[in-house]
Amino acid sequence: MGIEDSLLVLTSPIELPEEGHKIDISVTIDENNLEEIVISHRDIIVIDECFSKFSVLQELKLPFIGFFDNSSVIAIHKDSNGYEFLKEWNGKYGNDLYISFDQKKPKFGKVAMNTIKTKPTFVVFDLLKIMSMPSNNIQVCKHWSFTITKDAENPVLLKFDHFGGIKKSASPAFLMAMFLRQHLKMIEKEIGKKPTKIALWIFPDEFDEQKMVRIKEGLKEACEMLKIECVFVDRKE
Repeated sequence: MGIEDSLLVLTSPIELPEEGHKIDISVTIDENNLEEIVISHRDIIVIDECFSKFSVLQELKLPFIGFFDNSSVIAIHKDSNGYEFLKEWNGKYGNDLYISFDQKKPKFGKVAMNTIKTKPTFVVFDLLKIMSMPSNNIQVCKHWSFTITKDAENPVLLKFDHFGGIKKSASPAFLMAMFLRQHLKMIEKEIGKKPTKIALWIFPDEFDEQKMVRIKEGLKEACEMLKIECVFVDRKE
């Protein structure tokens, strides 16, 4: 007797946890075709411990932006308590790195991510992943609704739908600069002045050495667009 594949269709939305750096979803179906969905979250421990591991942070006390998956965290050094994650950026769990262009003013983070449900072609994301790839060998993911193109000056461009019924293209560095500007606004609001130098960190377990080099080049280019100096911090082995 053959076995046919079947599709599990959920009749109601699943509420994902607000806390957690990674989310695990497991689905089981019993002999009566009743499904059980278990959702749990996992924390990246090094994010909690990173500030004691980076000597450059202890010495310079720079505003800190850390990247993991498709998210980022912001932390500020407080004289009395050391580094603290910004609650306005969802604390140690961070904010999602999505930008949506379905309205006149771009939207960022979770608000932009929610736009995927109705207008996916207006949303860009996975900027770190795209930066990590060789410009002549971008591996397109099937869940992207934007497209990859290029021109004479830019070997990689993301092409997406834009408010007003037009299409626009932008480089990964330009889009990252847009997002970093949101980080800088949050930092300025917290410390009372615009920072001139920031510390950047990328979760090392997600990218090999060559990919990390390309990401750092892209982030440095984005910072140059914003006329701000950046230093990269690496976890001690």
